Amino acid sequence: MTNRWPILVTVLALVVALRAEARPPAGRIEGTITAVNPAAVPPTVAITGAAATVLLNVTSATHIQEPGDAHPTLADLRVGQSATAQYDPATGNAVRIQVQPGAQEGTARGAVVDATYDSGADTGFVDLDTDGDGTRDLVFRTTARTLIQVGRVALPQAQMSLLTGLRVQVEYDTASFAAFEVDAAEDASLQIGGVVTATEGDPAGGGTLTLQTATGALMAFQVLPATETHLGGHLVSPAAVLAGDRLEVKYLASGTGADATRVALEVTIEPVNPSHLEGTLIAVWDAGYVLIQPRSGAPEVKLAVSSDADLRLNGRQVTLTALATALTSAADASREVKVSVQYLARGSGNLATRMRANVPSR
Repeated sequence: MTNRWPILVTVLALVVALRAEARPPAGRIEGTITAVNPAAVPPTVAITGAAATVLLNVTSATHIQEPGDAHPTLADLRVGQSATAQYDPATGNAVRIQVQPGAQEGTARGAVVDATYDSGADTGFVDLDTDGDGTRDLVFRTTARTLIQVGRVALPQAQMSLLTGLRVQVEYDTASFAAFEVDAAEDASLQIGGVVTATEGDPAGGGTLTLQTATGALMAFQVLPATETHLGGHLVSPAAVLAGDRLEVKYLASGTGADATRVALEVTIEPVNPSHLEGTLIAVWDAGYVLIQPRSGAPEVKLAVSSDADLRLNGRQVTLTALATALTSAADASREVKVSVQYLARGSGNLATRMRANVPSR
């Protein structure tokens, strides 16, 4: 009988060696999550410990654990949480990320003494005066995940300096002072009416408008992309505001004295009576405009089209893009697109709210 013991011992030794080689080196970090980047390839999580910060790759093999959550994912990780991670030092791949219990959320209220943003680190800081003496009592750190609101208007970190001088409520991690939410009180807002004398920049992406009040004073307002703008009961883009419009502005004053900035929360353009136009559709722009040749023979009329305009082609509801396609097809067939439009005439422009287009059949 052949002695198989040497062979068996050799095989077992080989299995143990292979398992040892397959097991990643045991790297370990305990500290605070200071960055979460789900857009990276692969996604990454940075944990800062007592001596260093370790950037970890989150792969399909990474096991995430969080108290009270049976199936946590990368989206559940937040800056400021305490966590422990095991990882492979050679690759940076995380084997396990375990969020530690005990992080407490706190609430602080006060006036913002200063708010700054570091574009390089994509991080901001809010200095808060909580006792009304005009000096900093608490400092909170913001990230791209922090919700910053001025009234109902979301404020990007890059414009967080507008918080200066406003009263806010901050929800934060009491261990790291990382802010989850910074909310400026809308109940401190002011309101004033007047006539628009000028607009600068692109209000749809962030700009300013200047208003002349009933007393003749000129007031400038910062308009944000999320500033609610209303016209004739329609919610429109801030870009719809034109010189000559009469409107009401609800705003918050950021800062004091000559350095104060007025942040527009809501703009309501004074209602006007609808006008009617019959004619031929000449052009359609995807940016939200149409050009019409009036049936009366008057000069061509350019109309902006509201985002919720009722557009119909041969009785069927369509989009502005579909209307442009129909115009091109009609032109190729040497046919015209006849239109009947209801629009609001105000300021230096017109806003179409309803359009009935028709391509006659041959």
